[in-house]
Amino acid sequence: MKILLISTRFPLPPTRGQQVRSIEWLEALKEQELRLLCPEAPEADPTELIARIGPGLRIRCWADSLLRRFAATPRGLFRGQPLQESIFSTAMARAILRTMLSAEDPDLLIIQMVRCSWALEICREVAPELPILFDAIDAMGLHYSRRAERGGFGSFFSRIEARRCMLREQSLASAADSVTAVSGRDLDFLQAPPEKSRVIPVAGRPMLLGDQPRDRKKLVLSGNLGYRPTIEGALYFARSIWPRLKEKFPDLSWDLAGARPPRSIRRLAKIEGIEVHANPESLTPFLARAGIAIAPMASGSGVPMKVLEAWAAGLPVIAHPWTLAGVEGKNKPVLEAETPEEWVDAIRLLLEDEEQRNRLVEEARSIWLEIYHPDAVAEAIRKMVRDTVVGAGAGSRRPEPEQG
Repeated sequence: MKILLISTRFPLPPTRGQQVRSIEWLEALKEQELRLLCPEAPEADPTELIARIGPGLRIRCWADSLLRRFAATPRGLFRGQPLQESIFSTAMARAILRTMLSAEDPDLLIIQMVRCSWALEICREVAPELPILFDAIDAMGLHYSRRAERGGFGSFFSRIEARRCMLREQSLASAADSVTAVSGRDLDFLQAPPEKSRVIPVAGRPMLLGDQPRDRKKLVLSGNLGYRPTIEGALYFARSIWPRLKEKFPDLSWDLAGARPPRSIRRLAKIEGIEVHANPESLTPFLARAGIAIAPMASGSGVPMKVLEAWAAGLPVIAHPWTLAGVEGKNKPVLEAETPEEWVDAIRLLLEDEEQRNRLVEEARSIWLEIYHPDAVAEAIRKMVRDTVVGAGAGSRRPEPEQG
């Protein structure tokens, strides 16, 4: 089977959610003939990706720059596209996709995120019978809706972007042959027919922790520290919760470890008890030595990788209710905390109650193995691809999407 996947980020290095998602899908499908179309990444080496996936992968990249994105934006916005899509709908990207659809004759097109929605109209023009799988990953309409609800600077733009993303995502979900997202919350937002939609989460990466002893009084916040919801959550925790915690637990410390921390996050290292570790080669050492993982994000969408990584590392987790809503499963072995008082109480509980800590860790490990283990996710991907191709061959084409 020949599969063409279109993304808006080169998969390596996998420091962002979309890159992690692309790698997982390419690795799960590496026995097939794979074609990847994405923007160029000057710092990335395509040969490294081919070595990782296998010789069945061929890569085409379109030239990407701020100038090209700026030139593409007015056309997309005029047509009702969200900015998230417009900046990637460049003339070169569209031309290369037309060529690949004609020359490669794929058996399946995977459109990744609303940012690639523009690929649908080209597919309908060049290869109208080609099955399409829309992997929304996380619903950007939901992401911007939540940001608008929280108010503050940019909320007006967020409301407009939320509306446009929602319309494009729901339209593409209706037109595609199948739809996937990383959580039930995101999938519900897309309003895709249940018979052709499925939750396929991002996998939690296994951790080889070694024999390093844990510091029960060390908190950790890991992952992409440049992600806006993470920034907002970390700053809120530092300003509203950390002073109360240090007053009650003077020996408590907090590590922030991950990629792309902005200046506002780096400055937190000036606060007593807080250390910021920018762009570490691995998060494993920080997860291995910590005693409690926190996920204070009150916005965003998708599955919280911070929670999955903590589960894989055998850490108890405290999370904001909004973050926890992105986790699958009826019973979620995580303590919820929203107000400063709830955060202090939850941390006190995990510091003092060994039985509660162990229960959370054991139950989380069970869910991680069942739902988020890389093998389970890879098999779900392969099954969805098979079902999409077989179902499209037996059924009729989906309706054309409406413009924003």
